[in-house]
Amino acid sequence: MRSRLFDCILCAVCLKCTGYRLLFHIPASVSSARSFNCAQLNVQFTVDGSANERINSLVNDADDNIFLAARTTIGANWKVPLQKYDCDGNLSWQRMLYTAPDKIGIYGMAFDSQKNIYTAGSNYTSAEIKKLDANGNEITGGGFPVLRDRGGFWEGFGAGYMNALLIDEQDNLIAQQYYYGGDAFTRWAAYKFNSTGAQQWLAEFASAPSGPLGLARHPLNGDIFILATENGTMRIRRYDSAGVENLTGWPIAHSDDSGNTREQFMVFSRDGNTFFTNGMHFTGGKQRWQIRSFSITGNEIFAGWPKQFDYGTAGSEYGVSLVINKSNEIYALGQVNLTGQYQIVIRKFKADGTEIIAGWPVTIGPIGGTATYSDTMVLDSFENLVVGFSVDTDLFVRRYSAEGVRN
Repeated sequence: MRSRLFDCILCAVCLKCTGYRLLFHIPASVSSARSFNCAQLNVQFTVDGSANERINSLVNDADDNIFLAARTTIGANWKVPLQKYDCDGNLSWQRMLYTAPDKIGIYGMAFDSQKNIYTAGSNYTSAEIKKLDANGNEITGGGFPVLRDRGGFWEGFGAGYMNALLIDEQDNLIAQQYYYGGDAFTRWAAYKFNSTGAQQWLAEFASAPSGPLGLARHPLNGDIFILATENGTMRIRRYDSAGVENLTGWPIAHSDDSGNTREQFMVFSRDGNTFFTNGMHFTGGKQRWQIRSFSITGNEIFAGWPKQFDYGTAGSEYGVSLVINKSNEIYALGQVNLTGQYQIVIRKFKADGTEIIAGWPVTIGPIGGTATYSDTMVLDSFENLVVGFSVDTDLFVRRYSAEGVRN
């Protein structure tokens, strides 16, 4: 039995390499024989006391165990632990996957049908996909780890990093890479690897500057959608499972990257007829949080959409994550500034744009007067929302019911 039929990971380019990342997946069907019986989730830990600690990736398996990848940047080294918690929040194990003198990290995770774990990120010298067993032990050989070094210029990540990862029903891996070219400008590439790590196809936008913002797989036909900025223009490209680009009505140009709107995350409805983006909109000298809706043909839906939020600050709101439940209800996470310190707000909508206000929105932070940041949230198999966030030197994972109640 698969842990997930579709593990879709959406993420954004790093903002000055601080690691704003998003992970999203659609939970598997829940057996009627199961009932939710977990203690209130209250995970709190620190890697080594750095004030720059973050949770970059968060996933949960069919048994609602929680896997998270964190990072810290204190002292001479960066550190990247991978941890597993049970649904009660008890730590099962920790593996220190990377320790290096510069920018490393894990920005996507997914499971195959054998419950192996795949991590996507950077090992300091190359973009890398690791394969680990269910206990977090690395599996090498047979094409793993997958290493890709497409860059010729060292600037932080240099060769770049895998910034998104998903796995299909045949255990093929689809990954997206952010990298620097020899001219110091950024570019994006996307790959498909089979279950042994052998490359099946490559798609890329080699003209600079460009960068990946989102990766999604259609829930029914398996087409791959890539959201990226290309020479200052936001575009969505569409590829079939064989890597052939669909040029009938695609790619779709959205908005000027340097202008008013920047879509950063993408998620499909369950029927595949609609997708949503979460990002930001610049107007009146302010940066506002914005959520948009599009048909599968790429036409923007204006009935009930877009949603735009201005929290009255100097203008620093932006979208962080999107997930969608089995009822096609959308959870949108935004980073906002209400009191001079960042907070995170989670809002809930019906597919027609009607906001659900019973129990929502949920606001987290600032905790102890300190800014609160989030990179990722996921739905578990009971449609609970699991959120990872950071406050100063501490990292947290919390869980909320569909009614917005902590559980």
